[in-house]
Amino acid sequence: MGGATLAAAIAGTTGGSGGVFDFDSGSGSVAIPTGATGATIEVWGAGGGGGYGTVTNIFGEFAYEPQENPGGGGGGGGYSKTVLVLTGPDAGKTILYTVGVAGTGGSLGDAVGGAGTQSVAYAGTYALPEMIATGGFGGYGGIGIYGSQQGAGGTASGGNTTNTNGN
Repeated sequence: MGGATLAAAIAGTTGGSGGVFDFDSGSGSVAIPTGATGATIEVWGAGGGGGYGTVTNIFGEFAYEPQENPGGGGGGGGYSKTVLVLTGPDAGKTILYTVGVAGTGGSLGDAVGGAGTQSVAYAGTYALPEMIATGGFGGYGGIGIYGSQQGAGGTASGGNTTNTNGN
């Protein structure tokens, strides 16, 4: 997957016009199909990139190998879930979404991994409170004050059933 996901399972429908929607990139909208009785929407923020393992060169010799100074892992994205009860008048209304992008890994010269971006599900023509799952932070490089420290996890808000922080 592209680092983040938005998934929606719509109950009371079958086949291509309903069922399960799973998006791992981009932005768009989902229309509520006729006959839908409920929906479960889950939003995951994108993970942070890992830190760069550091090779130390002292007086022209490599004193430490990368495996001795590995970069820290990127933090996981936040997670938010909501369960909706749908009725006949909801058919055709839309829910908008944006899926976050994974953070880039650290590199030589910039050892800290990049942060992942947030994923969001929000109201189109259906009145949905905004669900936000932020991305995780990047891991630190192998040497330094924060050497090999894992990036912090993302946070979540807006779900009516579960909000969990990434780790």
